[in-house]
Amino acid sequence: MNNSVTMREDARTAIASGRTSLGIELGSTRIKACLIDSDTAQVLAEGGHDWENSLVDGVWTYELDDAVAGVRAAYADLASDAENRYGVTPRTLGSIGVSAMMHGYLAFDADDQLLVPFRTWRNTSTGPAAAELSELFGLNIPLRWSIAHLHQAVLDGESHVPSIRHITTLAGYLHWRLTGRRVLGVGDASGMFPIDSRTHDYDADLLARYDELVQPSVPGLGLAALLPEVLVAGRSAGELTADGAALLDPTGTVLPGIPLCPPEGDAGTGMVATCSVAPRTGNVSAGTSIFAMVVLERPLEHTHHELDLVTTPAGDPVAMVHCNNGASELGAWAGLFREFSAAAGTPIDSDTVFDALFRVSLEGAADAGGVLAYNHLAGEPIAGLTAGRPLVVRSPDSRFTLADFMRAQLYGVFGTLALGMRVLDSEGVRIDRMFAHGGLFRTAGVAQRFLAGALDAPVAVTETASAGGAWGIAVLGSYLEHAASGSTLGDFLRTRVFAGAEFSVSEPEPDDVAGFAAYLDRYRAGLAVESAAVDALPLESDTAAPVFDPEPELKEAIERIRKEVSDLHSQLTRYGLVQWTGGNISGRVPGADLFVIKPSGVDYDALAPHNMILCDLDGTVVPGTEGSDRSPSSDTAAHAYVYRQMPEVGGVVHTHSPYAVAWAARGEPIPCVTTAMADEFGGEVPIGPFAIIGDDSIGRGIVETLRGSRSRAVLMKNHGPFTVGKDARDAVKAAVMVEDVARSVLFSLQLGTPQPIAQENIDSLFNRYQNVYGQDPTGSLN
Repeated sequence: MNNSVTMREDARTAIASGRTSLGIELGSTRIKACLIDSDTAQVLAEGGHDWENSLVDGVWTYELDDAVAGVRAAYADLASDAENRYGVTPRTLGSIGVSAMMHGYLAFDADDQLLVPFRTWRNTSTGPAAAELSELFGLNIPLRWSIAHLHQAVLDGESHVPSIRHITTLAGYLHWRLTGRRVLGVGDASGMFPIDSRTHDYDADLLARYDELVQPSVPGLGLAALLPEVLVAGRSAGELTADGAALLDPTGTVLPGIPLCPPEGDAGTGMVATCSVAPRTGNVSAGTSIFAMVVLERPLEHTHHELDLVTTPAGDPVAMVHCNNGASELGAWAGLFREFSAAAGTPIDSDTVFDALFRVSLEGAADAGGVLAYNHLAGEPIAGLTAGRPLVVRSPDSRFTLADFMRAQLYGVFGTLALGMRVLDSEGVRIDRMFAHGGLFRTAGVAQRFLAGALDAPVAVTETASAGGAWGIAVLGSYLEHAASGSTLGDFLRTRVFAGAEFSVSEPEPDDVAGFAAYLDRYRAGLAVESAAVDALPLESDTAAPVFDPEPELKEAIERIRKEVSDLHSQLTRYGLVQWTGGNISGRVPGADLFVIKPSGVDYDALAPHNMILCDLDGTVVPGTEGSDRSPSSDTAAHAYVYRQMPEVGGVVHTHSPYAVAWAARGEPIPCVTTAMADEFGGEVPIGPFAIIGDDSIGRGIVETLRGSRSRAVLMKNHGPFTVGKDARDAVKAAVMVEDVARSVLFSLQLGTPQPIAQENIDSLFNRYQNVYGQDPTGSLN
């Protein structure tokens, strides 16, 4: 028996026997589920579900119903993955863990009813509260912490405050729904209220100070009774109840009684995923935001506004440098270069663009040649900025080469982070090794090397870090059994989970250290330019948006497209082209730069004309219209790009139909070997480039692939089919037909080699079908 067969049988046995751990993490744009082998920590199956926050009445929020639906969808996707890989569906599990984005504000009354919409970490309206609490506690209380949100509600005299009976985080809420217990892992709890590292519980002195502070305005508040119970890693946090099992898996396959580990925040699971829970170690996570966590040997001597003081999942003190702006601006520049390559007639896929730009940056000067890059799309408290404006700044005598420009862009990702890390250096904090994870480090030896220079410390990368927080919380679940035998979390990770793991380590190079230090000096001085840009260049969103009041004819057209798009989604389920809430349809509004698209993460049974979302051709939701309180499909930017670039297109459809996805996973076009293909697509169904979900990269790939092609369908590599049509119905027809031909051609390949159709016959068939086939509008038959 070969090794792959043995591994498959071992995985099947682990799942069937319940020797597994399930991790679920709710990120800012995606909910992930990860099933691991409890003994080896190897990933057995994965699932996911896209979701988005919404700006409602000036508050960034998520619907809790969407969170529950997203967890179900992610688990269903994982269960399907397990069935497809191993022919077995999980029935019982060794353990479960839930993780989510930290901080924010979820307040409930005595009947467990949510009192105000969930206020996420993105909301920064808590300045007065954070300032008052920082002075009262003698600690830095960041704007995003739960206690800052609660106290701001007290200061603002919000009517719900006297009715509060408990507050929690998103991870704590989902854990409560699964187990009935209001508990929180110490790492996540440390983003709600300061933790005493000696007791691994909320600081009792600070609790008393807070109760005394608010006694005149909210008598008898009793903060300690409102907060979740704090548990360190390895402690039992309850078992899956019957209601919890039904919430996770409505099919009834998963059995209750499964133990759960303490729910944790994304920062803590990131530390687990990088084996950085010991003193003098830490990790850097780079994505939309960027943050560093450093485990401390001793308490800091001074209070610093640049630093959060939190803990590891085991309760050890951690200094956290959190920056709101990460790699998004770098991604925007890569998109621009990709667009240029297409305009020049040599289109390049996103992965190749990133790899080329990263590698050329190695040729830049160690100080980036005098070029400065500010990646601030949003405010950055560490830099003293309440808002952001992305900038590239240089002096006339700078070296303005592609290599220096890209080195400056990568340095810019680490700029604000380095300002915070310099504060730790001033406190005498020493770092033996930092672990890095995130897509920024995928090109070997580039961002990792520059980060080592920026921090003047070794930076390690390991493949397990890419598994992310869902894997990390699954590992914390598997730690339950080992903690009972006395193993510390650090020992468990080092001797069992990461034993034999291969790390790629970049040592700081002296030229890089000196070059980045020179860059950072200019970067700090140039923040005055950034601040001036914020003052001088207000955003369009800073002014009141005009009221959308269409003429009667346009209003009628919008309503017609809303109904058409809503109704057509039933065809996707009818023909088995989608699972759960996946897939989407959009339709252009005739005579206007508008289109209607499906909302994100909503069950198909709940779709209706009123909750379809109206967007402009930039993909921006039209405010004040029906459905505008919801987030549109995660593919909205792709649809918008297609409509902007292909005015002849009136409808776009995306599905995850299994046979077409199978071809996409192979990165292989479907050859034209049937008359039905020749009729419908005029040739092969082409393969498009790999593209990241969430921006217009998919749209660019669609347009680049379909321009000059007769096909109305494209298989985006490793993703699935996208189809276009003269209207939404026409695009749906193309989606149905591409799945049909994908299945037929796959079957024919299993029987032998399909026979190609001559090009002249393809042309003849396509012309007849498109121009002759069907009913004549006058009523005669053709």
